[in-house]
Amino acid sequence: MAEVGLFQAVVSEQVLEECQRNLAKKLPAAVATFSDLLTRLNLEVVTNPSAEASAQWQSIIEAKELQFLPPRSWQM
Repeated sequence: MAEVGLFQAVVSEQVLEECQRNLAKKLPAAVATFSDLLTRLNLEVVTNPSAEASAQWQSIIEAKELQFLPPRSWQM
């Protein structure tokens, strides 16, 4: 849906880096397809959450999973 412009996809730098790292390690043949998809999606890439933004969620979410919170939740 983001590819055809029905909504704006938003992703953090951390999530993109992890996706690229895991694809390169586990499925290298998919790296080019993933890069092509990223270009077509016109993603809004946001900076990684600050320590303060992450801290508010640490009591309920494992630290390694904080990167997967929706970027807008960092501002709550």
